[in-house]
This record gives sequence, C-alpha cells and structure tokens, in this order.
Amino acid sequence: MGDWSAQNRLGPVAVAAIHLRADLRCTWCGSDLTRTPVRFRHTDHVIPRRKGGKDIPSNLILACHRCNIGRGDGLLPLRAQLRGRTEAQVRAEIRRQTSIAIGPGSEIHARAVLAAWRWWPDQLLRRSRARAAYLDRQAFGFFEGLAA
Repeated sequence: MGDWSAQNRLGPVAVAAIHLRADLRCTWCGSDLTRTPVRFRHTDHVIPRRKGGKDIPSNLILACHRCNIGRGDGLLPLRAQLRGRTEAQVRAEIRRQTSIAIGPGSEIHARAVLAAWRWWPDQLLRRSRARAAYLDRQAFGFFEGLAA
C-alpha cells in the first residue's frame, strides 16, 4: 500500500475494500494489478490531501505505483494518457467506484476482511523486521556508549 496514511486512518479492511471495488485495476490507466505486489498498489487520493482532500473512501481509489507517483497535481497521469484514457473515462470510473458501498454488511466488506488477512502479513512482517533492526541499532549504540 503506497499510502500508509490512508491505511493507518482507515485500517487494512477498508483499504482492501477500496482495492477490491476497483477490481484490482488502476483507476487511472486501467492496468491489471492482480499480480502486482501489494506494496506497489497505492491507495491514491482523488483530491490530494494538500488541497483539502480527506482520507475517506469516497476520496480514495486504487492506483498503480507509476500513476500515483507520476500524477502530480493533474487529474490524469501521463501513463493514463499514453494508454488512451480520457479525463471523461477516468471521471466516470471514479464515480462508479465511489458509488459502491464498502461498509460492514456489504458484499465487498466480507471479501475485504479475507483479502486484508492475505495481503498485509508480508507488510506486517517487513515492518516488524525494520522495527527489530532499529532496536538492534539502538542497543548497539547503547553498548558502544558504555564502552567509551
């Protein structure tokens, strides 16, 4: 998940639901992300946070790494334009996705619970390894201080 702020605020089940409602396709360029590692599937803001966009499901969509990074402030990333997507097509897709209910009781929510358990163990493992490495470095620095 490219945007940890969205996952931290919404939780992994809501983010998984956002990814599933997009049928695991990049909203911008339409590329299939089913075989893409989870870390390269970004939860992108339609209206950027710096322009007042919120971390709410109606403002979040699934984007591939290239589109999210290359988008900037424009609505349509260059990659989407190169793939022949028009602004009208992208706006229609955003409207379609944000009209789908993802809350508890919806069909997508039930699938999202299962997907969150499948998708984020690798993320959690990587984060725990990074935390352990950080603690090791801190402990090593502590012992160096004692030797001095």
